[in-house]
Amino acid sequence: MTLLDQLKPHLSAGDRFRKQAWEKLEKIGLPTKKWDAFRYLSLQGLYQSLYALDEGNVELPDSGNVVLLSLEEAMRSYRPLLDKSFHEGIQEEKNPFALMNRAFHRGGRFLYVPPGTSADFQWNFLALEEGKLYLPKFEIYVGKGADVRFDIRCGGEGSYFYNGQIQLTIDDGARAMVKLHTSHASEAYGMHTLRARVKRDATLKTFTNAMGGKGERHDIGVDLLGENGEADVRGLSLAKRKDEIHHFIQMKHHEPYCRSNQLYKTVLMGRARSSFEGKIFIKAKAQKTEAYQLNNLLLLSPKAQAMTKPNLEIFADDVQASHGATCSQPKQEELFYLRTRGLSEREAKWHLARGFCHELMQGEVVDNFLEGEEDELF
Repeated sequence: MTLLDQLKPHLSAGDRFRKQAWEKLEKIGLPTKKWDAFRYLSLQGLYQSLYALDEGNVELPDSGNVVLLSLEEAMRSYRPLLDKSFHEGIQEEKNPFALMNRAFHRGGRFLYVPPGTSADFQWNFLALEEGKLYLPKFEIYVGKGADVRFDIRCGGEGSYFYNGQIQLTIDDGARAMVKLHTSHASEAYGMHTLRARVKRDATLKTFTNAMGGKGERHDIGVDLLGENGEADVRGLSLAKRKDEIHHFIQMKHHEPYCRSNQLYKTVLMGRARSSFEGKIFIKAKAQKTEAYQLNNLLLLSPKAQAMTKPNLEIFADDVQASHGATCSQPKQEELFYLRTRGLSEREAKWHLARGFCHELMQGEVVDNFLEGEEDELF
């Protein structure tokens, strides 16, 4: 029985948007290695597994003067807003796993942050269980001039499949920060999708700290839809053993005077694998754009593998833009310098890796990761 065969009986035929997402998913199918966007992700184990669909009965803490509803409740009060978002989202979506979430999501939440409001949220999904399929979906609207911050943590034990999606709309002059920390089990799959619409004078910041799993993929798509909008997306991936972490980023500049930055770093140990594909699209109308992208990779083991593919498409003639990538093992001259100061080779690698991560993250998370087994470093 295929993964889609497992899911089909759970389709809510009376929901036209779920039905549209399912029909599109059936048409394009699940990705294979022939798909460029999924070329480096090992999916065979996922397709051969059987999962029980979790009903998503997760309690999320409220925070102040905001509206937090189930998607079913929100459709009664905010239908025009959601109809537009659902329709456009399905039409534009190319990721089959995001379509799967739209068709079968459970425990979906609608969050509205009123204009001028400031709010903080911490959402934990840290008890993911063996044999379960999780499909949480969040529709988030940040009102004009509002300021909101999300700290989301996701992980569990055993063989499970987490396929979550966030749809984020940031109105004029508003600010949103999304931090995602994942610690998936070594036999688990994690698909994380973020779609963001950034309007005039609005700001989006994201930070992803990914710790790997059997197959972990982060798909971020940002549309800068108003003048002077800004997006800063960053990530630090730390993978060991046979874990895999993959990032797929698309940044689209639709209007003039917008700024974007992508900075992703990855540290690999053991036989871990990673890939990064980042795209910047600058449309003809988007003059005076500033757009930058950089992917840095550090391989602490000769058996680790990293693939990187920065992309830049410019159709405007008055922009500042750059993209690039670096991939290396620790430099021998740096190791030699540290070893002449009395450090072992292992300790020298530890310090170099810690310095590599410092720009994005410090503290116990990095230190604990670097306390790997001896054969993962050499």
